[in-house]
Amino acid sequence: MSLYCEHFFPWFLEKAGESSNEIVRNLRRDTLSGLSGDVLEIGFGIGHNTPFYPPEVKSITALEPSMGMIGRAKRFVSGAAIPISFEQGSAESLSFSDRSFDAVVSTMTLCSVSSLREVLKEIYRVIKPGGAFHFLEHVAASNLIDRSFQNLLTPVTRTIFCGCHLNRDIESAIICAGFHIKDINRDRLRFGIIPEFLSHFIHGASVRK
Repeated sequence: MSLYCEHFFPWFLEKAGESSNEIVRNLRRDTLSGLSGDVLEIGFGIGHNTPFYPPEVKSITALEPSMGMIGRAKRFVSGAAIPISFEQGSAESLSFSDRSFDAVVSTMTLCSVSSLREVLKEIYRVIKPGGAFHFLEHVAASNLIDRSFQNLLTPVTRTIFCGCHLNRDIESAIICAGFHIKDINRDRLRFGIIPEFLSHFIHGASVRK
């Protein structure tokens, strides 16, 4: 991992104050609704989701590849009501046993993994049968104009935002991994100076068959 992604990007996420945006806060709250038991969150970041986990969640395992991000996250979530344990590692190769968790959460993470297929395969493996995978992700646009901008700028965002692909069809990938999508919302998030081609999001819940 580059020095930029290990040190500057965690600092940027912490200082950007994303969690103060009411639209995003509501999306996080809705995405995490209904979770319970032992939860794995991949791409934990600095912990913006933490205040929105329901009290039925017994524990959170926070997976994050960047030690720089983990260091900042530990400070950010130090007062959390739910026990949080941190694990450095890659979502493409999880160290956990099969069927270890009641649920897995990913918010704005699947865009930046090296292999979307392998990550979803691993997520499916570590969820208990009947367990849940909750997601909030920005995705490929359904219209040609926005998709063209996404394709054009993805090489740039991969560098600036540490692997971020603007143009991934994440909904189809979740289905192909074997999950049954129980609930999905296809959102257009327009706030501030966010351009149209960055406004395409999905959030929802799926179930391990």
